[in-house]
Parts: sequence; structure tokens; C-alpha cells
Amino acid sequence: MTMPTPREIMEAEYRRALEKAQEIERDMRDLERIVAKYDLLVVPSPSEPPPVLDSINRKSYSRAASEAEAIIRAAGHPMAIGDLFKIITVDRGMELEGKLPSSLLASAMSTHKKLQFIKDVGWWIRGVPWPPSATDIAHLRAPAVHEQSTAQRSEPGVGRRRSPEKQQLFETIRRILRGKTEPMKFGELFDRVKETGVPIGGQNERQNFASFLSKFSCFESDKVTRNGWKYRPDRDFEEQDASNQQERA
Repeated sequence: MTMPTPREIMEAEYRRALEKAQEIERDMRDLERIVAKYDLLVVPSPSEPPPVLDSINRKSYSRAASEAEAIIRAAGHPMAIGDLFKIITVDRGMELEGKLPSSLLASAMSTHKKLQFIKDVGWWIRGVPWPPSATDIAHLRAPAVHEQSTAQRSEPGVGRRRSPEKQQLFETIRRILRGKTEPMKFGELFDRVKETGVPIGGQNERQNFASFLSKFSCFESDKVTRNGWKYRPDRDFEEQDASNQQERA
């Protein structure tokens, strides 16, 4: 039996490759014809199995999206996802799981009913135009004002619906920030309150403290540094109510 020469082996391999290519070409033509005839959608199968997705606590991202809304409202201007992520995780101590937490945060914000993304501007409050008018600013602040005024005016007296611990925390923050000409960094304010011994509560005190601050329109996040807080007496309905009662007396 005569052994094939190297040239004959190469020619045989070339013919097999050519036949295979021709077969694939025929199959592709048939596939294109069938797809076009029946208006089919062809989805190729992946060559590798899909990666196993991490188990993500969706509730934590939902809370983070609500936190982002409060931050944007307090800032009074649109904000980038990077800035929001830093404030939420670094300054306020909220833990977000996953390999790409900033992307997951953006995804949670995109499904938040009160947030919207404006191209080349940043994340903003849904329904509030940018740039806003004076009326729009009033609408922007309305939720925080409503929350505070309802809690303090629904019953006679001041602060009746707030627990003694929360009332003490509110008054401590107000006392620390009152008269400050420059905004106080969140970390410094948190440490000052902790030094007084006033209980903050919650498993994550920094996160709970940040949420507490965001509930009151009289505690405003500085628009320049974005991390500092200041006291706005003109938005302190509790103090105004007490002053009005003294005047009536």
C-alpha cells in the first residue's frame, strides 16, 4: 500500500475544508430563506454557559434609590450617579452588594417613580423641569415640607407625633447647626451628635442619621460641597409654631 505524499494529504484536507465551507454556505442560504419566509427571530446559543448572577438584596437598592431622591431634593440640582453613589455609600455608610453596585444603583433609580435621568445633565426629580422656576423649586421642596408640617401640625402643640428620642435628636442637630455660617460635613455632624450621647437608633446609625436629616426641610444639604449640612430657620415650622403661640399668648 502506497503512503500518500505530504502534498496529497494537504490537498485532501483542503478538499474537506472546501466541502465543509460549501455545506455551511448552503445551510446558511436555506436558513435565510426559512427565516425570511416565516418571519422568524434567530437567537444563537452561547458557546459558554451564562455566569451565575450574584444574589442581590433588592430592598437595599430600593432604599438607596429613595435616599438618592432625598439627596437630590436637598441639593436642589441634578446629580451624577458617581456623586450619589459616594454620598450614599461613603458619607452615609449604606452597604450595596454586587460586583457593579453603582450600575445596580442606577438601575434601581431608573425604576424609581420619582426620579428621571436627563441626558448630559444628571439624575433629577421627575415632573420638575430643569432648569426650574421658582414655582418648580417650591414643588421640589413640597414633599419634605409636607412631611414635617403634617407631623407637627396635625395635633395641637409642638412635636406631639414625634417620639421623645427623635425630638431630642432633632433639637440636638438644630442646636449644633444653629448659627453656623459654613455647612458642616456629614461625618463631623454625626460625630458631634454621638458625643452628646443622644441615641440615633437603627442597626446602621450613619444611615439612619442621614435618613433622619433628609426628612426635614430645615436641614439642608449644601449645594456646593454636597456633603455639608446647614440649618434653615425659615423652614423650621416647629420653631415658627412655638413663636406664634408665644405671640398669641
